Amino acid sequence: MTQKFTESLSSNLSEVMQNPFYTKNYDKISKSCFLNIVEEKPNLKIIDALKSSGSEQDVNFCYNVIFLFATQCLHLDLSHEEVKTLLEEFTNNKDIISDFVGKYQQFQEFAASKDSNLKETKLDSSINFNRLVDVEWKMLHTISSKNLTKISKDVYLINLKYADLKGEIRTNSFKCSYEELLDLVENLNVACNTISKACESNELVSKQG
Repeated sequence: MTQKFTESLSSNLSEVMQNPFYTKNYDKISKSCFLNIVEEKPNLKIIDALKSSGSEQDVNFCYNVIFLFATQCLHLDLSHEEVKTLLEEFTNNKDIISDFVGKYQQFQEFAASKDSNLKETKLDSSINFNRLVDVEWKMLHTISSKNLTKISKDVYLINLKYADLKGEIRTNSFKCSYEELLDLVENLNVACNTISKACESNELVSKQG
């Protein structure tokens, strides 16, 4: 069954199933995932609340992996029995398996009861986010207070222009050092590579179907 998913997703899913934060909050995370597949606007209240009891990195990682896993299963139109078998390859925690499979089955029954094409319209972009439209930057100089003629380091001002859910253009600005900027670019490259692999997997599955 695991050949249906990218190596990256399989690896991340294995990691999530061993994550103490997920094993403690799996029910809330999977509930938030399915809610956001169904609802028109982002509903991250559960996830935001979880950030008060765990690290933001753990919360975001667990949510993103489980959300991607759920959408992939739905894209492949797997039955809840197939999802159960698949999850058993990653964990022997019966409570986690039962909870996810139960919510997955409920979603399938809900989707089947709707007259609209819920799966087709929701799974490709299930959560509407602000859309990035432009990036502006300029270099600032930090002057040492002890020696006004000495430049201690360069600082960059980054302006992100985005269209909100109403279509209005807004700006979010932040300052960072060159090292921090390099770290940001590296993280964005990792994200782009992961998304690219997921898209390639979807295209392959579509052709095989």
